[in-house]
Amino acid sequence: MLPLTLAAAAPALAEAQVEALGDLKLYRVPMRVNVAAQAQKQVAMLVQPAASFERVYLLDAAGAVLTGRTVRPTPFELRARNVETQGLGVPLPAGTVALFARRAGRELLAGEAPIDDLAVGEKISLPFGESPDVTWTRTLVAQSERGEQWRIDSNSARTTAVKAELTLPFGIKGTPAGAHRSERGWILPFDLPANEARSFTYFAEK
Repeated sequence: MLPLTLAAAAPALAEAQVEALGDLKLYRVPMRVNVAAQAQKQVAMLVQPAASFERVYLLDAAGAVLTGRTVRPTPFELRARNVETQGLGVPLPAGTVALFARRAGRELLAGEAPIDDLAVGEKISLPFGESPDVTWTRTLVAQSERGEQWRIDSNSARTTAVKAELTLPFGIKGTPAGAHRSERGWILPFDLPANEARSFTYFAEK
């Protein structure tokens, strides 16, 4: 299984040509190859230099177990839809996606994420671990026989605004405006301005 790299600039490699065989997708290698022992060939399966992804930070209060002022880095995903308007619109094979970041003029590996077989039009979600640029805490504010009141504080050290989602547990009092239901809890999207903080409170009923 070959790795799939979505980078701003494609390396100077031969590019495989995709062919359709019914529902199957075949990738023809545009060169002669042999089966010599330990032989290797580098072939780019997909070259999509205009691919556009949105970074979304994920705060999970539904699964959080740490309390107090424990500061945590925030997991993030790169999201897109596999359509031409976002620089894609091609069948994507299962494998591994490598993420590269430019530092001091060099392309450095920043992370890897698994990807399933995706048809044109499907959503893409690539989890790439945690980022220390966005942190958050979960603090118990008050407690009674009726339940517990919690506060979520999020902080960004990035120089641009970012998108984020806060997952709140089921059983909270009231549904936050703009939240939608998921399998794990209520998802509340919000914007986090550059170098600023945002706080949310909720009451978890017993």
